[in-house]
Amino acid sequence: MQSNFTVKEIISRLTQYFVESDTEIKKEYIFADMSMKQIYYIDIINQLGRPTFSELTKALGLSKPSITAIVEKLVNAGYVRKEKSPEDKRSFYISLTEKGRRVCKMHDEMHERIIGSFRLYINDTEFIQLMSILNKITFGIMNEKGGRNAPEGE
Repeated sequence: MQSNFTVKEIISRLTQYFVESDTEIKKEYIFADMSMKQIYYIDIINQLGRPTFSELTKALGLSKPSITAIVEKLVNAGYVRKEKSPEDKRSFYISLTEKGRRVCKMHDEMHERIIGSFRLYINDTEFIQLMSILNKITFGIMNEKGGRNAPEGE
């Protein structure tokens, strides 16, 4: 008879599954050199559209120097570009390059595969319950961090 996993074991196994899914998809797209944090930053830039440094700083809850360093690394790797604002020459917009858009597509596909895997093992009612529980946890974590949704560190 199968025994139940502890919460710690569940988190460990799901984390391993997410990392394996990420690695598999990154290999398909030839983005093996990217970290999950870089993918996360690119995803946030995509969600914001064409953010300024200030908007990205606020969205990620990081300092301006940290955002500057992150953006420079992403520019140098060819994932994003900086565009000077025509209205305010001191401001820059951050936008995705084609390579950055491919990363977003890869990231979305990874999420879809994970959701698809979940759906294989639970019915619609259980999926709705899972979503309700995960929403409670997510909002709790966000409130605990003062509304921030960014991963810790750079």
